[in-house]
Amino acid sequence: MQRVFKEVLNILNQNEIFHHVSREIAAENKFDMFDIYTVLLDMEMQDTSDCAKEKLEKSSETYGAYPILQIAYCSGTKNLRIFFDGECIYNKENFAYKTELLGYSKNIDASDDVFTKILDVCIKKSTKTHLNELKRLKKVLAQQSKGYINAR
Repeated sequence: MQRVFKEVLNILNQNEIFHHVSREIAAENKFDMFDIYTVLLDMEMQDTSDCAKEKLEKSSETYGAYPILQIAYCSGTKNLRIFFDGECIYNKENFAYKTELLGYSKNIDASDDVFTKILDVCIKKSTKTHLNELKRLKKVLAQQSKGYINAR
């Protein structure tokens, strides 16, 4: 499994990571909140229509983002899951992630060190991605407000 974790870390380090929070039903009236970190694969979407005429008319190619690697962490249940291509390849229960301001945690088991590194990379890179998206949004909104001012 250590080789799998090493490859997961390599993929996380080399790609952009997107973060969102998901809610899953845990019991009748309880929900667990999962932090989900995703690496997306850009790929061409295949046309599944049967009509050959429609295929000839549609000359434009469509592309989409497919979640190829996902890391899901629930701080409530202390559960860490790794999904590859939609299938759960690892499920670690009762993994307590300790946040520190600088570097990795020092008081953890050696077996949990790789999970801490995985979550640290996910948090750092997803934060950078969010900041880049917010900067782009800020520029778009500034241009839009200039357009409104000039139109008046």
